[in-house]
Formats: sequence, structure tokens, C-alpha cells
Amino acid sequence: MPLTRRLAVPLAALALVLGTSRAALAVCSVTRACSAAPFLAPSSGCCGATTCTIDGTVTLSGPACGLDFGARNVTLSGTLVVGSGTLTLAAGGLTVTGLLDARGTTAKPGGNVTLALGAGGLSLARGSGTAIDLEGFAAGGGTLTAVVGGRVSLSGGDIDASALEAGASGGTITLQQTAGSTPMDVGISIRANAGSDGIGGTITLQAPADLNITNTGAIAAMGGFVDGGSIELDAGGRATVAGAAVIRAAGLSDSGGDGGDISLTAGSVEVDGTLDASGGSDPTRDFGGGNGTIEVEARTGALTLVQVGQGLTVDGAGGGDGGEVDLTTDSPANGALTVAGPVSAQGHGGLSGRPAAGGTIDIESAQALALTNSLKVTGVGGGFGSVTLAAQRDVLIDGPIDGRDAVGSGDVEITAGHDLTFTGNAIRVNATVDGMGGSITALASNDLTLTGFLLDASGAGTGAGDLISLGAGHNLSIDRTSTLNAKSEQGSGAPGGNVMLTAGSADRAGNLQVDGTVTASGHASTSPPSNPASIVLGGCQVTIASTVDSSGDLNARNLVIGRAGITISGKLRTTAAAMGGSNTANYPVGTTPALSGSNPVVPPFAAIAKPVCTAPNTPAGCLVPCPTCGNGTVEFPEQCDPPGCPTCDIHCQTLRPAGCVDTNACTADSCNPVFGCINDPVADGSACDDAKPCTTGDTCADGFCAGGPPTDCDDGNLCTDDTCDASTGCTHTPVVCPDD
Repeated sequence: MPLTRRLAVPLAALALVLGTSRAALAVCSVTRACSAAPFLAPSSGCCGATTCTIDGTVTLSGPACGLDFGARNVTLSGTLVVGSGTLTLAAGGLTVTGLLDARGTTAKPGGNVTLALGAGGLSLARGSGTAIDLEGFAAGGGTLTAVVGGRVSLSGGDIDASALEAGASGGTITLQQTAGSTPMDVGISIRANAGSDGIGGTITLQAPADLNITNTGAIAAMGGFVDGGSIELDAGGRATVAGAAVIRAAGLSDSGGDGGDISLTAGSVEVDGTLDASGGSDPTRDFGGGNGTIEVEARTGALTLVQVGQGLTVDGAGGGDGGEVDLTTDSPANGALTVAGPVSAQGHGGLSGRPAAGGTIDIESAQALALTNSLKVTGVGGGFGSVTLAAQRDVLIDGPIDGRDAVGSGDVEITAGHDLTFTGNAIRVNATVDGMGGSITALASNDLTLTGFLLDASGAGTGAGDLISLGAGHNLSIDRTSTLNAKSEQGSGAPGGNVMLTAGSADRAGNLQVDGTVTASGHASTSPPSNPASIVLGGCQVTIASTVDSSGDLNARNLVIGRAGITISGKLRTTAAAMGGSNTANYPVGTTPALSGSNPVVPPFAAIAKPVCTAPNTPAGCLVPCPTCGNGTVEFPEQCDPPGCPTCDIHCQTLRPAGCVDTNACTADSCNPVFGCINDPVADGSACDDAKPCTTGDTCADGFCAGGPPTDCDDGNLCTDDTCDASTGCTHTPVVCPDD
């Protein structure tokens, strides 16, 4: 064969490959359809018995189309054009390596896509670009609803339902995994952003098992001027947000819009990345948005914020107030809560001086709580910043809490069901320019300890100091490197604040040790203030080895209550008696305060010896005694001795509920020798009985019994009226029966 002829065939084939369009190479020959029938036709080349491949470009031929591929697994490697229309696609599973195009053309919104998928799941694996496009004009982004009975793996190609013009809003994206133990993995960008004048979209991800937002994952529902977007993530198992992942429902830059809402709920939660629902700036930088919210809840396990990303942020833009962050765990047995990443709800003042208030941070643990990073609720002239921390067990504060504001009025409240430890940091709610200080309240059911810690509730300018109140069910200790300030500024004419330190509640024994500096000094020295500076110290044995000072105000006062005794080797100071100042000591009859050093108490004590109680307020005005819990003898005010499960707690008080049994079928009841009764919610879906005769198949939900479907009272008799009475159950009332 001549050479020219031998080369003719391969050269012709090469020319065919190089010169033919991609559409001509498609195996699937369908180009227009409004049902699955054209794809299922044997001549189409699209489908076999178990799979279908759409590798060309297919345009829907009607405004609302349904493609039902049965149990087949469908691969979209080409382009399926929906436009602003409506598509319902049902299949065993769907893999997208091409493009599902529901993008609205000029002046039209994005389309509406519903995916009903079986055990084959949903996989997006496009190399780059957008895999599902629902962007739109006019009303804005379209709607994607995917109900998936198998694995959801989103590793390549974005989902975008964003607005394409300023006045348009973000769309709605819902991915609901309904079955299986495989995780939902999100490693792509999912967007439903508004235009600058629109409303942020809504993104919802639901997984029955684990939900993982990987380092390449990003979820955004940015809002415009009208309102922020909403992101809701829910997992039955563990939810993780990797360090480089970002979840954002903030206001757009230059929109002036408020932040949106982010909700993350799962069995257990770990957030290493960034959650942001901050307000958007406005062009003047003076009327920015704020008031976004972030809520994170762990239902059955731990919640951990890790110090990798930027943490949780709901800051106001310039001139906008801070928003709200709520972190919660529900399990007394497993719900430890750790904040090792920063949390910020700050208000930022406007460029031309517009004030802004700090936001709110509320953290509640059904078990222990550890704070090792910063909480910020500072404001600029708007005041208000608030932090609430609570745990059923121990609380560790090893990070700063900042609620300062130019005009003050910040508030921090901390409650621990057992020990509360402050170490090596500061809580500041002091005013910085001109205003009253804020308030700091901390309560521990057992010991409260401060080591190298600053508490500051001082006023500034003409503002008074406010309140520091610490209470411990057992011992309260303030080491020599700690400082408590609730004072007013020199020359302000304003009164100092109030400090209350109490060890041992009315029915418990506890000692107060003050080795650090406590100051509530004021400067209201020309006329008596309505609330002069005061310091109250109480406990069984009260020991002062440092300086405690409330001097300066007319009528300032200190009160020391030692239920067992008082020892002072430091300095206790208040305003001179000639200006109405007073130091008062209450102690048991038969004892006297032990004072050492030069002038330890100025002015000297007005000493009041009181009898020891033998029963509540018996005799009147008595001091509650401080018996030794654990000596085997029940002595007032003890209720039991020795301590032990399930009847007596570590303070010799009766455990509640009795025997630690709460009679709730939806909790697992147990007793911990240190922490007492534990009534942990059982798994949702566990069988229970709500004691209502008109419900059946009752199951537990969030620790409570929820009624199931209504009782079927049909007795099959046409001559009775069958109903269900809430008290007695099914009733069958005879009725006049029509003749046949």
C-alpha cells in the first residue's frame, strides 16, 4: 500500500477528533427534553439499566419539567440548562462534573431545582467553576432543594444562588441528607448572597450523621441593606468546621446592612474555622450595620472552639451595635464546652463619632466550661456589652473578657456548679471616658479562686464605680497578684463602687482569704451620695492580708462578717468617722478579731459579737455556724453527714432530686460523688410514654417525651361516633345508624 494511502485513515481520524465540536462527541444525543423519556430511549445513548450519563448540552423544553430516572445513578458531565424554569430530577444518585445551569438571564430570577435522590447520594466533583448555578436578577437567586438518601460529597464545583444586581436577594439552598451513617462532606463554596440593596439568602444543610466543612469549604449568605442572610447547619452526629473554612452571613461592604443569622447544631461540635455574622459598612463609615447572631449547640457531646481561624464574630460596622453569640451544650455527662478561639461582639463607633453599643455573649455548659481565649463586647459610647457564662460543673477563666465602653455599663455574670477559677488575665467593664463602671458577678457552688487576675468595674470622668460581687459555696481565695477595682476617678466628685466577697452560703461552711488588693474608693466628699462606696467581706474564717479600701466618700463603709473568726494583718480602710465612714465587724460571742501590724483597721471597728445559731435565725440575729462536713455527725445547718451518692452532696446537703431519680423516662439518672446528680438526656427517638391516651409511638426528644401519632379509635362500627378523650382515651358513642 502506498504511504499516502497508509496514512490516509489515521490522518482522517485525527482530523475528525481535532475538528469536531464537543457536542458532536457526546454519547448522549438528547439536546432538548422535559421528561426522562428521551434519555431512556435506547437510541439516545444516554442510559443503561442502572446508569445514565448526560455529557452534552441539554435544554429543558418547558417552563416546568420533571426528569425521573428511577433508581439509576445519573452523571451530569455536560450541561443541563434550566434557566429561570423549574426542574424536578429524581434518580438513585447524582454526580455532577459538568454544570446544572439554572441561572436567570437578564431581568429574570434564578430557576427552581428539586433533586430527589436515593442511596446513590449526591456528589459534586467538578474541577473548577460552578457546578450548580442558580444566580438571578429581579427577585434574585433561585432555589435548590436536594433530598438525598445516601452520601453527600461536595468536593468540586460551587453552588451559587446569589443575586446578579443590587436590588436582588439571595436565593435558597437546602441540602437534606435523610438516611445513612456516612458523613456530609462540604469542600466547596455554597453561596446565596444578596445584592447591596437586597436580602441575604438562606442556606440549610442537614445530616443525620456527621457534617464536615473542610478546609476548602465556604458557606456564605451575605446580606444587603434590607437584611442579612441565614445559614442553618444541623447534624445528628459530629459537626466540624476546619481551620481554613469560613461560614459567613455578614452584611456586604458598603451596604450598611445588618449581620444575618448562623445556627450550628449537632451531637458534638468542633469549630476551628471562622463564623462571621458581622454588620456591613456603609459608604459614610458612620451608619454601619450590626446585630448579627451566631448560635452553636451541642446536644449530646462536647462543644469546642479551637484557636486556628478568626473565631466567632458578630461585630457592628462603623456606627453599628455588636450582635449576639450563644454557645450551649446539653449533656451533663459529655457536654464539656471549651472556648479556645476568640469570640467578638463589639460595637464600633462611626467615623464622625456615632456611638455603638457592645453586643451579647451567652455561653452555657451542662458540664464544664473552659475559657482560654478572648471574649469582647466592647462599645464606643453605647454601653450595654454583656457576657454570661454558666456551667453545671467547673469553670476556668484563663482568657480576657473585655466589656469596656466610653460610657461604661458593661456586665459580666459567671456561674459555676462546682469550682470557679480565674487565672492570669482580666475582666474589664470599666468606663474609659465618662461614665459609670459596669458590673461583675461571679458565683461558685464550691471554691472560687483568683490568681494573677484583674477585675475592673471602675468609673471614668464623672462616673461612679459600680459592682464586683463574688460568692463561693465553700472557700473564696484572692491571691496577692490579683486586684479588684470598683473606684471612681480622682477629682470626679463621683462615689466609689460596691464590692461583696462571700465565702460559704447561708447553709455551707467556707473561708475567705484576701491577699490581693481590693479598692472601691470614691470621691464624693462634699455631699453624701445615695450609694456611697462599700466593701462587704463574709465567710467562716475571714483573713485580710492586703489592702482593702473604700475611703473617700461621705458615709462610706466596710462590713466584715466572720462566722468563725476574723484575722487582719493587712490594711482595712474607709472614710474617717468624722465624715460618716465606718468599719463594722460581726463575729461569734466568745471570740475577738485578731489584728496585727500598725493601725490595721482605720477607722477602728465597731465590733458586734453575735450568738451562734442553733436553728434558722435562732436566736434572732445569730451567725450561722460552720460545722465540719464529713465527720459523720449532722450539725446545723447540715442536712446529712457523711457525704455520699445518691443522698448527700459534698457540702452535707441533701441531693435533689431524691436519690437522683427525676422520674423522667427520657433521662439517664446517675450520681457523681463530686458533682452530685446527673440526669442526662437519652438519645432522641428512644421509646417513652407521655401518659396521654390519645397519642401512640411516643419518643424522646431533647430529654422530654413527645407524643407520637394520634391513637386510632376507629372500631369499624358505622353506628358509633369514634373520638379520643384526653383523659380517658377512645370513646365510641352510639349514633342513629342509617338503613341500608
